[in-house]
Amino acid sequence: MDFDYKKHTVDFYILRAFWAAFAFIFSLFIAIVFVVVTFEELDAFGEERVTFGLGLTYVFLRMPHELVKATPMIVVLSMVIALGNLIRHKEMLMLYIAGYTPIRLCAPLVMFLIVLLAGLFWINENLCGPFSARAQFLMETRIKENRDGLTGEAGVWIYGEGNRIFRAQTFYPISNRIDGLSVFVYQGQNQRLSEWIEADSAVWNPQNGKWILNDVTTHKLQDNGSFITRKNESLDYDLDRSPEDFGAVTQDIEQMSHGDLKKLVDSIREAGENPWMYLPDLRIKEAFPFAVFFLGMLTYAMMLFFSSGGKASGLGLGLVAVILYFMALSLGKSFARANAIPPWAGAWTPNIICFLLTAYFFNRLRQDI
Repeated sequence: MDFDYKKHTVDFYILRAFWAAFAFIFSLFIAIVFVVVTFEELDAFGEERVTFGLGLTYVFLRMPHELVKATPMIVVLSMVIALGNLIRHKEMLMLYIAGYTPIRLCAPLVMFLIVLLAGLFWINENLCGPFSARAQFLMETRIKENRDGLTGEAGVWIYGEGNRIFRAQTFYPISNRIDGLSVFVYQGQNQRLSEWIEADSAVWNPQNGKWILNDVTTHKLQDNGSFITRKNESLDYDLDRSPEDFGAVTQDIEQMSHGDLKKLVDSIREAGENPWMYLPDLRIKEAFPFAVFFLGMLTYAMMLFFSSGGKASGLGLGLVAVILYFMALSLGKSFARANAIPPWAGAWTPNIICFLLTAYFFNRLRQDI
C-alpha cells in the first residue's frame, strides 16, 4: 500500500473506514429506534386519539435516550464492518508486514471511542435526561391526561433540606396539586423537632412560586416541651420545589440523567432515608458510557484474533459480547439491589471483564504476530 504521509496516513485511513461504518450503522439505528418507539406507544396513541404532531414530538423526545442505550451495539457493528473489510482486502496483513502492531493500529480507534465516550456523558446529561422528562410529562398530561394522580417510589416522595424534611403522597400533574403533605422542621445542634405541618392538599401558585396549603394543621414546640396546635384553611408555604420536581420523580429511573438521579439520592439521604434502591442505577449511569470503549476494543481484539472467520464470525462474536455484557449488567444490578454485592461492583464488573478479555486477546496477538 502506498500512503501519502500528508493526506493518507495509516491512522486517518483506519479512522475513515471506521467512521464510514459508524455513520451507516448509526443512521440505520435512528430509523430502527423511531419505528420501535412508535410501535411501542401505538396503542396509547390510538386509545387517546393523539394528534400526529403530538405523537411525533413524543417519539423524537424518546429517541436520544434509546440511541444512547444502543450505542454499544452500534460501535460493535461498526467495528465488525470496518475491520472485516480491511481484513478481507488483506490490508491489515499488509500493515502487519509494514511493521504496524495491532496495538499501534488501534490508536485512532481509541481516540475516537474516548471522544464518543465523553460525548455520551454530555448527551445523557443535557439531552437524554431533559428530553425523557419532557416525554414523560407529555405522556402523563397530554396523551394519557392522567387525573388519577402519580405516586413516587413506595407511594411517597421524600425530600430533605438540612433542617427540614417534607413528604408528599400523591401528585396531580394536570392541576399541579399534592395530596397528603407533611413538613417537619428541626432546630438546634441536636436537630430537635420544632415544627410539624400537615396539609390535606397543596396547590402550586405560579405567581409567587409558593404552594397554597389547604386544611393545614401546624404543631409548634414550646419551651416547656409541649406542642401548640393551630389550624388554618389555607396557608402560603415555600417548599423550594416546583411541580416539575415532583413530576421528575415519576420518570423512569433508567431515563433520568446522572445529575438528576444523584440529586434525588442526595435528597433522600438528607431526609434521613436510605437510597439503596437508587444506588445501583446511579452507578450504572457512571459505568455504562464506558461500555462503548471496552466493548469496542474487545471487538477489535477478537476480530483480529479470529480474523480467518471474516465478518460473519466477527458479527457473531460481537453480538455474543454485547448480549453477555447486558446480561452481566442486569445480574449485577439485581445482586446490588439484593445487597449481595456493592452497587459499584454490579455496575463495573462487565467493564472489568471486557478489559481483561481485551488484554488477553492483545497478548495472544502480540505472541502470534
